[in-house]
Amino acid sequence: MNRFPGHPNYARPPQDNRRLGYFLTAIFGAVVGALLIVMLIPQMVPVMQDMGVMPVVEAPDEGLQAPPASPGPTKPPVVTDYEQNIIRVVEKTTPTIVTVTNVRRVQDAFGRVYERDGQGSGVIIDSDGYIVTNYHVIEDAEEILVETYDNEEYTATIVGEDPSTDLAVLRIDATGLTAAEFGDSDTIVAGQLAIAIGNPLGREFARSVTVGVVSGVRPAMYGQAARQRVFQLVQTDASINPGNSGGALLDSEGRVIGINTVKMAGETVEGMGFAIPSNTVSRITSQLIEDGAVYRSWMGISVSPVPVEENGGAKLERVLDGSPADEAGIRVGDIIVRIDDAEVREVVDLLAYLEETAPGETVEVEILRDGVSEVVDVTLDVMPE
Repeated sequence: MNRFPGHPNYARPPQDNRRLGYFLTAIFGAVVGALLIVMLIPQMVPVMQDMGVMPVVEAPDEGLQAPPASPGPTKPPVVTDYEQNIIRVVEKTTPTIVTVTNVRRVQDAFGRVYERDGQGSGVIIDSDGYIVTNYHVIEDAEEILVETYDNEEYTATIVGEDPSTDLAVLRIDATGLTAAEFGDSDTIVAGQLAIAIGNPLGREFARSVTVGVVSGVRPAMYGQAARQRVFQLVQTDASINPGNSGGALLDSEGRVIGINTVKMAGETVEGMGFAIPSNTVSRITSQLIEDGAVYRSWMGISVSPVPVEENGGAKLERVLDGSPADEAGIRVGDIIVRIDDAEVREVVDLLAYLEETAPGETVEVEILRDGVSEVVDVTLDVMPE
């Protein structure tokens, strides 16, 4: 039998074979269609219910209950409460921070004169234009420029300087400024939040924010012999970089607890910055605004520590002739153990009390002389220049 159509001997296949092919094709199509319906009906049900094509079947009151709907994935908040509080502090305080530029004209080896400037930070302490900064920021300046939060630039004048505490007060010709709120630095404790705002590396990074904690409150001494003084410094691990000097160290309520002043630097040192406590800042700036200078009390003595195991105290190594201590009858070898109501266990206790006491006041001093207690009155004088 020839299988090629058109050939004289070509014979058609039997009709039964063709019917079998049609039948198999129909069966295959039915199976595929059924599968498609099974796959699509679950997806179509909600749509059909919404269109009113299918009734919504409610779960019976008793027996098998429909599973509860899944709440679906939830997104975490954009910021935490902790972060939100820092943002609030920054928004509140940033307008009080200014950029301070120290402009100096220098002459090179060829006689050419050019300007060289250094930049630091400052904090507005009064709406009428008073600003506190570090003394070292404006030291030897020929011109001082201040740029405020709204990018206005002013030429500042120096109201007063106190190199001993590294503080200075400036004033610009502006009113209605936003002034910072000051906190009580005597109440700060190690571990509390500390936020530093200033201008590290100058104007380009103005009002940068760093966050850390108060690491501690440390005594710092300056001066020598009869002119030795002491004040406290707030230690923090919030980053303090060049240009941050004169900026604010803030607590969690946005109150100034210190004016940033210095950092420890070195290959083995990290996270040790220091700020002048707010109470010291308030006391010094008030005197500078009122008098243009700081007048400190003076006893005219030089002291050395007495070991704590020997009950402590400040031993007199020198008493200047004609000084308040000399006139009160205090002698070399006496040991001061109390001044007014403040116990003197270490030298820093005596110096810190004198730092906080105004010249002209009379203080009660308890001394040990050859093991016998005596009490004398000392009228403090102004420390000589």
